[in-house]
Amino acid sequence: MLRWARPASGAHRLACHAAVLWWFCAAAAHAATAAAPAAAGAEAIAFLEAKVRSDPDDIVALNALTDRYLTRLRDSGDDADLSLAQARARQSLAALPAEMNVAGLA
Repeated sequence: MLRWARPASGAHRLACHAAVLWWFCAAAAHAATAAAPAAAGAEAIAFLEAKVRSDPDDIVALNALTDRYLTRLRDSGDDADLSLAQARARQSLAALPAEMNVAGLA
């Protein structure tokens, strides 16, 4: 025999609505914070690429750019970032040998 549940009281209904609202707010906040690092990473890459264009032997910018590309590779899985990181690491090591540029090896 099928029995119908008793209708929820006003307080119970209000608690359910609050829980659903909280869940939607939490999901929206998570989506916003997930997009923020990607945007910040893209801005940092653009900034570092501009620095390298103005000074191709800037090993600090080259090594930071390599790190940013590897981070983006980890986050996105795009193999193009691996090639970009490798090219910038080689450029860094060409500007200053590994004996004096340990960060270029990382």
